[in-house]
Amino acid sequence: FQYSFYNYRLHDASSDQAFMDEVIGKPINPDDINKQVYRSNNLAAGAYTRFYLVPSRPWSNSDGMYIDLGIQGDFAFSKFYKVNTHSNGKDKYHDNYAFNPFTASTYVRLGWDHFAIFARYRFTDAFNKKALPMDIAPLSIGIHFM
Repeated sequence: FQYSFYNYRLHDASSDQAFMDEVIGKPINPDDINKQVYRSNNLAAGAYTRFYLVPSRPWSNSDGMYIDLGIQGDFAFSKFYKVNTHSNGKDKYHDNYAFNPFTASTYVRLGWDHFAIFARYRFTDAFNKKALPMDIAPLSIGIHFM
């Protein structure tokens, strides 16, 4: 089980008519936008198998070096689009229909001691295709601290 936070910087979401109609509900001048992001806070459960490249030593506090291959499911309990404009400042838009709460993915993790580098590929859509004709990148790369 784990908690994860994803922060995706968007460049053209506000200029897409379907996104504007479904999520924002009002027109925003693209020249007025300073920054726009999609963020989600998630709880995840997964299963993996571990292969040791360098085994752990019994007298140390180290897990050795390993590679994990696994699958996981995420539940996004908080998901929103945030736009920062020059004229109005920051606004958050929550949409439970446009943003899917559940996603599934596969991942690989290379770890040693108390941290790991991972790559995660989401094979479900983060956005509901019935509401939005776009999606965010399915590949994520990051660091786990354990």
